[in-house]
Formats: sequence, structure tokens, C-alpha cells
Amino acid sequence: MPDYISKLDDLIANLESAIEETEQATFSVSEGEPPKKATFRVLSSTFSGVAQRAANPAEIYELKDGVLKMRSRADVGRNMPIEVKILAGKDSLGETMHIVQGSVISAVRISGAYEINVSANDMRKMVVPAHRRFLDCIANGDPTGWNRWANDLGDGPVLQGLDLSLSNLSGFDLCCADLTGSNFENANLSGANLAGAILSGCNLDGVKVTGTDFFRARIPRRYMGLLTASGMIEVESVILD
Repeated sequence: MPDYISKLDDLIANLESAIEETEQATFSVSEGEPPKKATFRVLSSTFSGVAQRAANPAEIYELKDGVLKMRSRADVGRNMPIEVKILAGKDSLGETMHIVQGSVISAVRISGAYEINVSANDMRKMVVPAHRRFLDCIANGDPTGWNRWANDLGDGPVLQGLDLSLSNLSGFDLCCADLTGSNFENANLSGANLAGAILSGCNLDGVKVTGTDFFRARIPRRYMGLLTASGMIEVESVILD
């Protein structure tokens, strides 16, 4: 088995361990507030609690007195059991999700969407660290998904101490990311955006850096040769540890 395939298997196997334990939570969304982003999945009818793979985007308008009101372009059958994940907050450390499980009371066609009411039976909170999202996108070869997730962060994502050896990070936007102490040995960083990234204490042995943007990045001094290999012109902007 090629090394990179084994590496992907390791990443996938460790994804769930990066999610903090869920806990029961009581929360609400008031009518009149800006809608909250969410996704929902129809739960399997053959095994309670197991969701179908496809997730549908939705907007949550109200969650009060055990009833969740949302809108989505996707329809869902009445009385169907569903799971709704509501994005409560996101920052450089990760995101907080509120998870609601329940059953569909009604789904009414409105202009361009469906208005769906759900009877909420169970509510939990889940914290997903930024590095979990990052590893997930690497394992799925999805730089676009990561770049979209990280695009609206006020500060760079905190991705310290990761084993990214042999990973394909081509096209990943890691601008201002804190990657302190991570292992990039033999990784492909070609075309990655590492502008302003903190690479202090990182292992960069054997990395591919064609077209990598290191503008104003911080890297160990022993890897200054990577700047020339990347084709970078403004090497004086880089901070050498």
C-alpha cells in the first residue's frame, strides 16, 4: 500500500477523536433575529440516530418551546425523523454547533423554498476544533471546502502540532494559520498560501513548495532554502526563527 494512502487512512481514523464530547444543552433562537446557518439530514428509518450521508443547507428562524422553524430549498416528508446542525459560533479555534433531533411537523412550499417546522425532541452542543475541519478536508482532497470554511475567520486558524507528513496541501489557504510544531515531512505544499503563517518548530524536510506563498511567514532558519525553491521574490519579508 502506498505511503500516502496509509496516511489518509490514519487521518480519517482520527477525525472523530478531534470532536469534543457532546453535552445536553438548552438554547433558543428568537423570532426577529438574523437567521442562523444550518444543515439537516433525514435520519435512517431502519436504525434510529443514523443520518443519511447527504446534508441539506437550511436557515433557522426560530427555536422556541420545543419547535424549530427553518427554511430550505430541500423538501422533507412529514413525520420524518431528522437531525439539524445549527452553527452557533466560529472563530480561529473552531466552531460550536447546536444539534437538534426531532420529527417534521409540517413542510409548506413558499417562494423558492420550503418552510419546515420540526418538533425538537433532543438538543445537544458539540464543539468542532478548527484542526478537525482541516484534517477532514485533507482526507477528502477538498481545499475549496477548507478555504470556504476559513475565509471569514477574523484571525488565522489554530492548527498547532499536527502530523501532516505526506499530506497533499496543494491549493489550501493557510494564510496567517498558527501551525507551530506541525510535521510536514514530504508533504506537498505546492500552490498553498502560507502568507503570514507561523511555522515555528515545524518539520519541513522533503516538502514540495513550487509556487508556495511564504510572504511574511515565520519559518525555522534552516529552511530558508525553501524560499528560493518556491520561486518567491520578496524573501526579505519572511521571518526566520
